[in-house]
Amino acid sequence: GWLGWNPATFLTSQTLSPDGVSFGLFHGSLNQNGGGIRKDLTGLTAGGSYYLTAWVKGLTSEELTYFTNNNAIGTKTGTASGAQDVPWFAATKVKIAIGNLSGSGASGNTQITLTQEWQKLEAAITVDNAGSVRIIINNDVSDTGTGNQDGGGTFLIWGAQLEVGGVVSSFIPT
Repeated sequence: GWLGWNPATFLTSQTLSPDGVSFGLFHGSLNQNGGGIRKDLTGLTAGGSYYLTAWVKGLTSEELTYFTNNNAIGTKTGTASGAQDVPWFAATKVKIAIGNLSGSGASGNTQITLTQEWQKLEAAITVDNAGSVRIIINNDVSDTGTGNQDGGGTFLIWGAQLEVGGVVSSFIPT
């Protein structure tokens, strides 16, 4: 499964996913450098081309209230590990960052502005010579590098999948 990256909180939402059957997953982080989900993959074709897709959605005020009221951490995350002591808020942007297992060599970065509709986030990926890759889907994107990052936020994510080659198919339940 996916791991949290930069202190992250996860909560199953009551919002239907794009397939209309399952529910999206809330991701929340109030870290100065954003937060997200991370997946380290090994055993892939060295230097191979892959395509990653995931569905993401910004939160409505009702969804943000649900997340805040049902999050085990409460309405503030504290200040450990760079987290900010502020109320939860909705993220405005999300990105895919690709690198090797040490976290360097990022390539294939893709960023979108969140809306209150499900959107497909996608990126072409070239795997390193060891046949491994680190994928991070996060919300450290607002004014990155200016010292004015949005500090994370909460968004919905569903249906991440990695496919061989550069052709995207529809969602494949696993």
